[in-house]
Amino acid sequence: GYRLMKQVVLSLFLMIAFAFTAQANEEGARKFALDTANQAVEVLASGTSDSAKLQSLEDLFKAAVNTDWIGRFVVGKHWRNMDATQQKSYLANYKAFLVKHYTSNFTEYAEGTEFEVTRSKVLKKNQYMVSMNIKRPTGGAAVKVDYRMRQKSGKYAIIDIVVEGVSLLNTQRSEFSSVIQRKGFDHLIEQLQPKS
Repeated sequence: GYRLMKQVVLSLFLMIAFAFTAQANEEGARKFALDTANQAVEVLASGTSDSAKLQSLEDLFKAAVNTDWIGRFVVGKHWRNMDATQQKSYLANYKAFLVKHYTSNFTEYAEGTEFEVTRSKVLKKNQYMVSMNIKRPTGGAAVKVDYRMRQKSGKYAIIDIVVEGVSLLNTQRSEFSSVIQRKGFDHLIEQLQPKS
């Protein structure tokens, strides 16, 4: 009886500890998303040159987003069929492609843009979703963005960006799979390279 009671108490303690940890980590995810968004607006509102702003945004994006994880995910099962050289070349080109794509979109925002966290939730262990409304100072409807993120070794990183219900992961996985099946890995890598 005593041993059973001890196990029950221990189980309850672990459940409570997990609940508190999950709640604290969820708050951390909310803060991470808001801090990242506000840092981006601060960069855009700064008095530096356009090229300096773009470089700062790229650095911020690289620090906040796990581009290697996303890059592997969006090629799915095809990743295993690439050789080591192709994998390395693909990840390098994908990272540059993704960073340029999203930072060029960020230039639409300016000083006065407001970010409101509308909800956050635990998806599974060490994975969270933070939903935001982005309101531009020029007016118009707020843009709804969901950030899916992972926590590893106490650090958060974004692994999916869902804009108005459209997922980066799902969209690119479908597009990339189609390109690989029709024209192969090397063609996909070529398509990701910056156009002069």
